[in-house]
Amino acid sequence: MKMVKNIMSTEIISIDNRASLFDARQLMAKHEIRHLPVIDIENQEFIGLVTQRSAIHEYIQLVNGYGVEQLEKKEKRMPVTTAMIDEVDTVCTEEPLEKVGGYF
Repeated sequence: MKMVKNIMSTEIISIDNRASLFDARQLMAKHEIRHLPVIDIENQEFIGLVTQRSAIHEYIQLVNGYGVEQLEKKEKRMPVTTAMIDEVDTVCTEEPLEKVGGYF
């Protein structure tokens, strides 16, 4: 029986919770990824996920509030946790794929 660990990625690209939204955008572009786990650097634990969709939502808010000219300046000051989704479903590596398939 196949388990989650048999198909999961093991080289995870993540971001420090103290980083900016700009840093997250740069990292996602560099690695061509759409989801970025956010790690609490002090406790070394997963606290949420930044997605392209959640980041775009914040960019729209910034543009609406400050204009396109101020976007980069504002996103460099905005904490990545602002665009973070903190309620994320997770599964254990030892779970059978058959069992977790219903989650997705």
